[in-house]
Amino acid sequence: FLLFSPRVQLRLFSAYHSPVRSPSYMPGVTFFTRVNDDPTHPKFLSFGYSHHSNGQEGPTLDSTGNFNRTDGKFTTNFYTLNYYFGKRRVTEKLARIQSAFIGLEVHTGLFNTGYSKQLTGKYGFIRTNGSWFYDLMTDPNGTSDHYTSHQRLRFDFTYILDKVDDHPVTDAAKRLNISVKYYYQFGFMENVALMIGAGYRGQDPYNIYFQDSYPFVSVGIASGLSFDLRKKKHDGAM
Repeated sequence: FLLFSPRVQLRLFSAYHSPVRSPSYMPGVTFFTRVNDDPTHPKFLSFGYSHHSNGQEGPTLDSTGNFNRTDGKFTTNFYTLNYYFGKRRVTEKLARIQSAFIGLEVHTGLFNTGYSKQLTGKYGFIRTNGSWFYDLMTDPNGTSDHYTSHQRLRFDFTYILDKVDDHPVTDAAKRLNISVKYYYQFGFMENVALMIGAGYRGQDPYNIYFQDSYPFVSVGIASGLSFDLRKKKHDGAM
């Protein structure tokens, strides 16, 4: 199947009037295909193309030669190739689903096209990405058509493989992005979950701020938009 994702990332800065500067616009399209037909151990391949920019038209570098964070232009395009695998166990009272992927991300700047040229040698053009998540959905009584709770534990990482300034390939402090998040969704919370997470960003994914490195903690509400409004049911119990 084909998936189009019109992603936009916004960040509220701790500054005068708490501005939202230079949002990350990240539209992309991804094609998925099955590797096997086993619903208990599904496997997929995906190939995608994405764009990432901040919607600005100012010079990428300021007068001092640093990246212009006020109105500097940031643009990159990239391809992804991912392999997905997992296992699924569903009964009347419980569903356990594990999924993961490992893949490669290649930016067109590697071929000297479709990017802000000032990113060369500073922004990661070749990356390996991975993710693992574990879903636990429960209905203790086994008498309802719907799950009463849904928990998810998710782990994500990215590692930059090509040249980034003078940082060696083993310098995880500037090359590794890693995070773990826990979600809890009550049965009555359609497409909404409580979330807590923590992680480290060696290269900030927020457009022209990419040279920043820092640990972080996140607490909040996660929500999604779905055009399938049916509740989660005990489909395909095994």
